[in-house]
Amino acid sequence: MRSSHIIAFLVFAVSIMSITTVTTAYAAAGGSVIIRIDDGTDKGTCIGSSDRLTVTLRRVIMEKQSSWFGLIQDTELGLTLTTTVSGTSSDDVKSASFAKVVKEQVFQYSVGQIYLAQEQNLLSKFKLTNGSNTFSVVDLEVGIVRTKGKSVGAQILLAAVDATKSIALPADPFTTAYGVATTYVNSVFSPLLNQAEQQKEAVSHHITMNISSSDTCTGDDERTGTKAIIDAVDDPTQPGYIDITKIDSYCFKSVLTPAFVLKFAALPSGGTCDKVTQFVDLQNSYLAFYVNSDPMVPIGIARKPDAAQVGSLKLTPPKQASFASEQSKLHLAAFNDLVSKGVDERGAVKDTASLFSAALLSNAKTEDIAKTFNVKARTVEGYRDSLKRCIANGVSANQCF
Repeated sequence: MRSSHIIAFLVFAVSIMSITTVTTAYAAAGGSVIIRIDDGTDKGTCIGSSDRLTVTLRRVIMEKQSSWFGLIQDTELGLTLTTTVSGTSSDDVKSASFAKVVKEQVFQYSVGQIYLAQEQNLLSKFKLTNGSNTFSVVDLEVGIVRTKGKSVGAQILLAAVDATKSIALPADPFTTAYGVATTYVNSVFSPLLNQAEQQKEAVSHHITMNISSSDTCTGDDERTGTKAIIDAVDDPTQPGYIDITKIDSYCFKSVLTPAFVLKFAALPSGGTCDKVTQFVDLQNSYLAFYVNSDPMVPIGIARKPDAAQVGSLKLTPPKQASFASEQSKLHLAAFNDLVSKGVDERGAVKDTASLFSAALLSNAKTEDIAKTFNVKARTVEGYRDSLKRCIANGVSANQCF
């Protein structure tokens, strides 16, 4: 976002609003809980400071009649997307924020539910180390704002759609020049959202991601995967609803394509979800996020192997048992396409990057891929998880890397 746009909007907002800054961020009525979901891919890899981070808001599902908004009759809802990164810059501790507002059409989903169709990128291949900057914490806030209410704060926020909808966090957000954007978020954007929340015309959800300083995760360090924020409901005994205070009593799974769907089942008496086959769609309001990362090592550095090396790698299609059935089909189709682009019928290499990607989707061992292409095993593991996750979420290999 251009500094002039931010300053102009800041002056406009401050001049017409009269608010008291609220430090408490209101959550959905009754609270919410963040869970990691079995999405049919691997369990995820550690996101380290040497990686690039991608976070996408894949799904927003809401109850049409909620204790927070009442009956939602809006044909559009506003989405506020705020990203704050914290870390060190030349040994100084710093943080920076950016925020944008978009409007989304409201569609009927199932009986008693509505959804917003558009996916939203919060971060796209953001380098967690850039020059002297190392980012250790990423905080994401998604606000849902009514467009037909009377809240002055909500209306001012919605007026920022054109000025903010195309902005993204710059590679170096700790610069003095970008400081005006952080001022805008802290002095205008967040107080406006808090005011709208107080008047029950907005609701916000937070996810905080702790980034490992190494390649190994401990404690709450973030991993790649699928995450969801699930809201509480007044009566969780109704069919299709869950009691978030007993979140460990359920099994969850997600359908990733062609559209995201979150499902659940009661945890069996044996205490494991591995053999559960019957799931139902979740009726609680929820937000779902796709979290991915890849090493900051261009695939183009990979050595071009000769036909003999390709033959010794023994590329075979991925085992279908490793993924959910629909994802198996996606991975197999992507594997076959990448092989055809990577090698000719004699086994000679046509395109190294395509061949490397095919190897990542194959059953070849990590150490064999690393040796063939002369890259580190950590690089192979990072790109392997990233590509599998991309394909499962409908993102092609070219778009993924």
